[in-house]
Amino acid sequence: MIIIYSEHTSPRLQYAAQVIFNHILKVVIPVNFTDNAAYFLSVSGAKINYSNQQLDHGVHIVPSGFLFQNKIKGEFPGITDGQYSKAIFPTEGSKDFNYDPLAAVFYMVSRYEEYLPHDTDQYDRFSPEKVFSFQHNFYLKPMCHYWAEEIKDKLIAKFPDFEFPEKSFRTLATIDVDNGYAYRGKGAIRTFGAFAKDILRFKFKSVVERTHVLTGHKKDPFNYYKFQKKVCNNHGIPLRYFALCGNSSEHDHSLDPQSMPYKKLIKKLRFCGKVGIHPSYLSNSKSGVLNLEIRQLSKILRKRVVHSRQHFIMLKFPETYRNLLNVGIKKDYSMGYPNYPGFRACIAEPYPFYDLESEEITSLTIIPFQTMDSHYYDYKKMNAKSAMADMLEMMEEVKKVSGMYVFIWHDRSFAPWPEYEGWKSAFETIVKAAAE
Repeated sequence: MIIIYSEHTSPRLQYAAQVIFNHILKVVIPVNFTDNAAYFLSVSGAKINYSNQQLDHGVHIVPSGFLFQNKIKGEFPGITDGQYSKAIFPTEGSKDFNYDPLAAVFYMVSRYEEYLPHDTDQYDRFSPEKVFSFQHNFYLKPMCHYWAEEIKDKLIAKFPDFEFPEKSFRTLATIDVDNGYAYRGKGAIRTFGAFAKDILRFKFKSVVERTHVLTGHKKDPFNYYKFQKKVCNNHGIPLRYFALCGNSSEHDHSLDPQSMPYKKLIKKLRFCGKVGIHPSYLSNSKSGVLNLEIRQLSKILRKRVVHSRQHFIMLKFPETYRNLLNVGIKKDYSMGYPNYPGFRACIAEPYPFYDLESEEITSLTIIPFQTMDSHYYDYKKMNAKSAMADMLEMMEEVKKVSGMYVFIWHDRSFAPWPEYEGWKSAFETIVKAAAE
């Protein structure tokens, strides 16, 4: 048993303990709380004294007070040195901790900073450059794991009979299907328009290639789905697709979800890996669109869609996750930065979404990702060879904490075009490295 003594309890405290013990440290038993000091001293098990009192038993953590608040306000958590890493929410009065690791984990995984006023980019997405965690480079490492590990090691030192389960590194390969195909299935109007644009721009190679694909003499440049399946199957890495299923708009360019080519593609993907929804950019601003897209994809798959990742990584707190909950999504894979590799929530494990405005733990599970191909070729203007070292470094950071490494590729990145040279083989390299 794990028992935490605290003179006060709160949803924030309960959530922080749940994330640390059940989701990071993989303890299967629930964490118990008590405000009875006599009971705490008498009961057996691993104990944490989360109070200002000096008690004879337990690992002592002095509360910063942050987990007992029920407001969202500009919070500068302060910074200090923990045993294994930098830490936040410094406190005094304990021989075990000079900071509050429970508050530190909550601050990061709840994405507290994203509820506060912040800058946005041209797509109205959260810009992290000016927030505390980004300025201190916390996004480069899974900091929550180091804080959790410090709790674990100090509990083991005082309660050697308590056994923590062994953890293992895992990998999930994910592919965002933004287009489906480069040329096939676009319909007569879009195809004619594309031909006209290519001719006006003197892109005669594209005209020839499109003609060969549409007449069946050449493979579509994005049609590498069997290759993706083979690579992942050969190395025992699970594969998941997120399919755009919205109508065409400025930022949404998938096939018509009502068309036969799109339906055939989705049925094909179903045999390559599990398929989730890729909510369109438009679905973030028009009510009812998200539910329609999920219904359309569910109908094709003949099963309810419960997994999602936002197109353009359009993630706003708490609106995006509330919308997903309202339409029955159980797991979302959008937790990461669209323009930076790393750890947006400083964690490399699935964990539940905490709605900070309503102060409640929800049933939606968040699966963070760490690297994405477009981080490098769209934002950093790096080629695949140059980007590999950074991607493998991010993977090693996850391996160090025996976490879950999730990476994103796009359907277009497999195309044998100059702008995507090397990215197809880079996908295979990442999968092989993850399996070693």
